[in-house]
Amino acid sequence: MPCLSKAASRLTLRIRPAGAADVPELILVQQSAMRQYARDSGLTAVQATQQLAALRETAADLQDFLRQPAQVLLLARELKASGTEPETTDSREGRILGALRLQPESRTAAYLTRFVVRPDCQSTGVGRALFKQACTWLRQQSYQQVYLHTAAANQHSMHFYQSLGFRLVSQSHDRGYARNLLCLILPE
Repeated sequence: MPCLSKAASRLTLRIRPAGAADVPELILVQQSAMRQYARDSGLTAVQATQQLAALRETAADLQDFLRQPAQVLLLARELKASGTEPETTDSREGRILGALRLQPESRTAAYLTRFVVRPDCQSTGVGRALFKQACTWLRQQSYQQVYLHTAAANQHSMHFYQSLGFRLVSQSHDRGYARNLLCLILPE
């Protein structure tokens, strides 16, 4: 089922930390989004499989991540419209539309990784909503800056991160393709 059209009305989202029950669907969303990221970055299928750990990640790997206390995996789930019967927010949750991970790098800096949005839901506000919630979490944890890497050739990704306020710090070729390190100083 496709996401709302790019010009459609707002999605209703619930953004929350991921749990064990989310893992099977989250792996599928992550792999789909990372395959799109690889294509947008000009990576061959072989390069993508070799260089993008997210494509090789298993449910067990993700469960291990969720057990780490100092990091968080936020996900955005679509909320279904309420019916006439009383429902809890959990029972109204639909499919996962996106996710991101935040890991501590130092006392003041965190690293954002595996920031994914279903390819059919990109440019609908899901990524911005996820990032806004991530910034709230980062400030609550007293982080002052957040870093991430993205492929230099991926213009869609670079434009998105720059629109959020990220600035280029450096470029490396450590994975066989040009990757930009970006940083955002969090507002007080």
